[in-house]
Formats: sequence, structure tokens, C-alpha cells
Amino acid sequence: MKLNRDILDLRRASRWLTAWSALALLLGTHVTQAAEVVFNDGLTHTINDASFQNDTLTVENSTKLIINPGAVLGGAGETSGMFLVNDSSTLTIHDATSGGEGLASGGVQALNSSKVTIHGGKFGSAGILSGHIRLWSTGGSTINGGAVQLEVTPELRLERTAAGLKLSWSQSAVDYRLQSTGGMSTASEWTVWPEAPVLEGDRWVVQLPPAKTASGNQLFRLHKP
Repeated sequence: MKLNRDILDLRRASRWLTAWSALALLLGTHVTQAAEVVFNDGLTHTINDASFQNDTLTVENSTKLIINPGAVLGGAGETSGMFLVNDSSTLTIHDATSGGEGLASGGVQALNSSKVTIHGGKFGSAGILSGHIRLWSTGGSTINGGAVQLEVTPELRLERTAAGLKLSWSQSAVDYRLQSTGGMSTASEWTVWPEAPVLEGDRWVVQLPPAKTASGNQLFRLHKP
């Protein structure tokens, strides 16, 4: 049965988003909560597109949710596109794209006796915990069939040197670009750092002289175009 949003219980996440919000604050990240969509009618629902990309999705009360190829989940909201599968409910993912700019966007958490089956797809994006899959349930969750791509943003290391600050990341992260912004809100614009990195040993390095960081708060990240 194709999902009819009118029959869903839509409410602000209050039960399990609190932990993610606290983590975001500890990391110094601006929190933009996603709206929570709850599937709890005991029926079978499908998602085939980006209609729920910016929502947090809870599946409970023995309900079945099927994510088909072409579905896109995860955006700027800290828990957008994230799944919480509870009690004896089931989640089946077929070659979906899950993950976004949000801190924990596009992740999967399976609890109690729920069951999650993943048949291929891409999980993870720019968010620090984006695309994380946690299968704590006893329902026999599996990741099988197709190619499941777990994409983790490389570590961005900061060191203080006599010449200022040094940012570095792994040589293998050739597709990532260093970006910066002066604000922490989701509306802040990230721009590519103008200076090209230099390879030192097995790490790409960008040196930041004091004059470049004296103007105030400056945030940095690695982003894959």
C-alpha cells in the first residue's frame, strides 16, 4: 500500500531525539530538529522518492516499512531521514540513498525484536554520524544482497604549530574539499577554502597563518561534491 501521509501520526520528536540534540551541543553543532513521522498502524507502507527526505521516521506497533530504489532520505536536519525501528516492526531498504548534512541524518537504529533488512544502497554523507547503522534488536536483522556503501567523512585533524594552525586529512580522501564558514546555523554558507592542500607524507595539509584566523570564529569541514 502506498503511503498516505494524512493517516500518519505527525508530531515533534521528543522521545529519542533528545540524545542526538545533546550530542550535537557537545560537538558545538547547531541543532535543527526534523519533524517525526510515525508509522504505527500495523500495516505495510512504502517510500519511493524524496517525500520524506527531511523527516525522522519511526516504525512501531508491528508495522512494515519498505524503502524502494529511488528513495532519498536525509538533509540538513540533524536527524532527518533517520529510522527508529521498534518492537516487532520491520524495515526493508532496497538500494536507497540515506544521509545528508545533518549530524545524524540517514541513520538506522533497530531496537527490541524489530527486524531490519538492507539490500544495497548508500549510507552516509557530510554529517559526522550520518548513515550510522545500529542493529541492537533480536529480530534477525541483516545486511545482504547488492552493494552496501557506508561512506564515512574522513577525519579532519587540527594542530597548532609555530606558523599558526595546520589542518590535515588522509591522502586517500582525494575526492574531498576543505570548506569553511563563519557561522553555525544551517543557513550559513560553506565555501571552498581558496588555498590548495599540500601532500606531506600520507596526509593532505593546509597551513593557516594567524592572520587567516584572527577575524573571529571559523569552522572547517571536509565535503565531497
